[in-house]
Amino acid sequence: MASAALTSCLEVFGELITAVTEPSYEYAEHVPVAAWSGEMGNLRTWASEIGKFNVGKFSLDARLARTHKDGRDDILQTLDDLEQELNKVIHFLEHGPLPENQSTDPDNPEEEDDEDDEVPDEEDFNVGDSPDAITSSQFICREKFQIISDIIDNLDGKTSLIPEAQ
Repeated sequence: MASAALTSCLEVFGELITAVTEPSYEYAEHVPVAAWSGEMGNLRTWASEIGKFNVGKFSLDARLARTHKDGRDDILQTLDDLEQELNKVIHFLEHGPLPENQSTDPDNPEEEDDEDDEVPDEEDFNVGDSPDAITSSQFICREKFQIISDIIDNLDGKTSLIPEAQ
């Protein structure tokens, strides 16, 4: 349950680290690889501190089973939020920012806007080449980093919700 969610977050974070260490990673000046690695280190440290790697009655899941349902659900939701944000960053790095009306969730596609039936101009396809788009992409990368950092800090703050091993 929580252990599997945390393992999934660590795996997706590993994919993100692989993506930002590629030569094509163009935001190193704005969010250095060391910053991403540092946040993954923070998540691993938190996982270790809460006993993610323990087994039996000392395991994270066993200890969370003794937690009030609201606390357990809060931790699980935060882990889910982290995994979603990590996947958004990976998508951003691989495909760039999505248009405002396009969903990243394949299970919840937004309806297309019928007002946009006109053929886009050629310059609409080269938005990434404009200085404003580059600035926007840099901002998005920084913003995504901050969101992930805040979620990891939030998880660290929830450590008190997890009963100690007995």
